[in-house]
Formats: sequence, structure tokens, C-alpha cells
Amino acid sequence: MARAETRSRLWAIAPLAVLVFAAWQVAATLSRTPAFNRSLQVEAATGSTLPALLQANYNRADYYYWISLGWQTRTGQEKIHVEAPTPVLVETIQRRNRLIRDMATESLRHNPASAHTWMLLARVKAELGDAEGALEAWQASFDWAPHNSSLSFERLVFLIRFMIDPAGWDLALSRIDPDMVRVGLETIMADRVFRGTVKSYSDSPAIVAFVG
Repeated sequence: MARAETRSRLWAIAPLAVLVFAAWQVAATLSRTPAFNRSLQVEAATGSTLPALLQANYNRADYYYWISLGWQTRTGQEKIHVEAPTPVLVETIQRRNRLIRDMATESLRHNPASAHTWMLLARVKAELGDAEGALEAWQASFDWAPHNSSLSFERLVFLIRFMIDPAGWDLALSRIDPDMVRVGLETIMADRVFRGTVKSYSDSPAIVAFVG
């Protein structure tokens, strides 16, 4: 009789145990979602937050690229409207640049063949004062997409700005193969969209120093 009563009590408790187990599973699942776990969210350039993307559903390389590009675009726009940057603003911009660099580097970890991300990394490394790293990223961008018109134009403009500084001038001339610059100019000239804008850039002293 006692054994039967014990069995009845266990059967009575069973539904509650199943309910507790199900609740625990739901809580564990929700804790792994961005909506309930802020550590899985990333701050976007707009000031809002975005969920960190899951490999099963999204492309991580693209995700980190667009986050870093968004920050770089916003930072560039803000700098245009500042006449005399304060020390606080300078530090804020550099902190953002470090974020952009880290995001771009993470993107390249997932997709090292992205020439656009290499070019983004070149720009931000130049902003951070890493001149050699910037040129290495520039060369990687060329290696992965030597005949891309828009990137050829970006790389041309980058060199002109990079070489404004005398140290940048000497470093670029010592590291960049002139044939890379020639290929870039030929690629731009073959593109109807960019062909009309290349003249003002190709006559710049920086580019002439490479191709004569």
C-alpha cells in the first residue's frame, strides 16, 4: 500500500518536473538571443544597437564590414563640420578608429579576400598613424582586386592624400610598385564612369612620381 502511494506521488510530481525543465530550456535559449542578452549586441554608428549576427543565418564578414564602414562614414562626416577639434573630440575619434580597425580586422578574419575591407583597413590605419600597416592593407586590396574600377579610384585618392606628408611620400615610393599605380590608372581609364574624373588626380605630384 505504501509503495502504491509513493508511486502515485511521483506521478503527480512528474508534470511539474516537466514544466520546470521546459521553463529552464526556454530561459537558456532566450539567454543566447540578442533581445535578452545585451552582450550579444553591437553598437552601431547611429547610436543604436544591432544584434551580433549568427554564422548560421548571416555572413559575419559582411556584418563586421558594414559596421566598420558605418562608423568610418559617420566619423568622416563629423570631422568635416569641426573647425577646431578639442582634445576630447580627438580622443573620441581615435577611439572610434580603433573600433573600426578591430571590426575590419575581424571581417578579414572571416573573409581575407575582401578587397573593399582591406581598403577600409588601409584608411583607418592611416588615421591611427600606422603608415606601414596602411600601405600593407593598400597592397592587399590591390592584390585581391587589381582591376576593380571603384577600388582603383579609391586607391589612387588614398595615395595622393597619404603622400601629402613628406614621410608618407618617401614611404609610399619605397613600398608601392609603380606598376600597381599604372594598372590602377588603366583600369580607371577603361571605365566610363570614372574616366572623366581621373585627369585631375593623375596629374597630381604623387601619381606623377610613380608613373612619370
